[in-house]
Amino acid sequence: MRVELDVFSGVPNPSWTLEPDAAAALRDALARMVAKASDAQAPEALGYRGFVVDPQGELGDWQEIRVWRHVVVATTPRGVEVLDDPDSRAESILIAAAHLDDDIMALVRPEPTK
Repeated sequence: MRVELDVFSGVPNPSWTLEPDAAAALRDALARMVAKASDAQAPEALGYRGFVVDPQGELGDWQEIRVWRHVVVATTPRGVEVLDDPDSRAESILIAAAHLDDDIMALVRPEPTK
């Protein structure tokens, strides 16, 4: 699976190939999620907008997955599937697998406290 950290505007975003253990953990986390009403909040226009995953055939017919906060949005040939990730497990897996500079990872800030 190929992962892109969607954080920059005007310059290329960092991307990497997910290691097999992290890919397996992500597959497991996604398999445990339940569908959510499609009222998913869109990421902010600037700054951290989540992770974009190209599953490269490893997740059935899912073509692209956006992981952001408590929501996973999967694009399929049938349309969009929105999954609830209340513990941000998918995002946590991708953050741990990123292995990027601290300066870049500082842009991936936790959800603001309400």
